[in-house]
Amino acid sequence: MGASVRLFCAASVLVLTVASAASDADQESLLRRFELFTNCAAVRLVIHEQMPSFDVQETVEALATSSLQTARISEARAGAAPVLLIQLDDYDGIAFTVSVTFRKRLYDAQTDTTWTAVTWQSSCVGLTDRVNVQVIVLAVKSHLDLFVADYLRVNGKACVESGRRQGTDL
Repeated sequence: MGASVRLFCAASVLVLTVASAASDADQESLLRRFELFTNCAAVRLVIHEQMPSFDVQETVEALATSSLQTARISEARAGAAPVLLIQLDDYDGIAFTVSVTFRKRLYDAQTDTTWTAVTWQSSCVGLTDRVNVQVIVLAVKSHLDLFVADYLRVNGKACVESGRRQGTDL
């Protein structure tokens, strides 16, 4: 095989690799937009805590409310707003799960049907005892921080345009 053929093959592989990477990035961007885009609409916070062994409900609620307020994500009180659900479960005072899910209304024009679906989720399982409940709070904070970063990455421009994030750099 001649040098020009090898050079052409190498250049073709490079072009295809770059095009594929760009396509993957576009796909990831579209997926994130589908998962989280709300045009900066208010989000309804719901905390479902089933942890009889740990007393964290009030702490988690304050943390979640503060995280949303700090990010200037408006909190909806009721209605058809997208829902940020924080689910906490306890297993005999030893293990716990934290799940943060984002649910939004989806519309299917083909069937003229609207429903709510989980479009974003982050969760973990952990071990602790009744003394170290801060581990649970830190796990919730970690997942909330991830949600806020992803949400603002997708909705940042819409939030600036709506005036909800004035004075911030997105």
